Amino acid sequence: IRTPELPDGIAWRDGRWKRDSTGAGWVYRARRDGAEGLWLTLEVSQAPCTDTMSGAESPFRAVLTYDDRRMEGCASS
Repeated sequence: IRTPELPDGIAWRDGRWKRDSTGAGWVYRARRDGAEGLWLTLEVSQAPCTDTMSGAESPFRAVLTYDDRRMEGCASS
């Protein structure tokens, strides 16, 4: 994952996809490379989403959580 604060990115490992509790979406979990107990979770659900910056529409909504940060946005296939 690359962010403006970390342009070189953060490495994650042992990632796994599974269905969410509703069976309609997907959840990806991975551990932070070199750090115990730090996890990344990406939840993707099929729900209409409009990007707030560009106005582009997408059929998927995404929520990314890592290091006590939560980011919501759109996703595409």
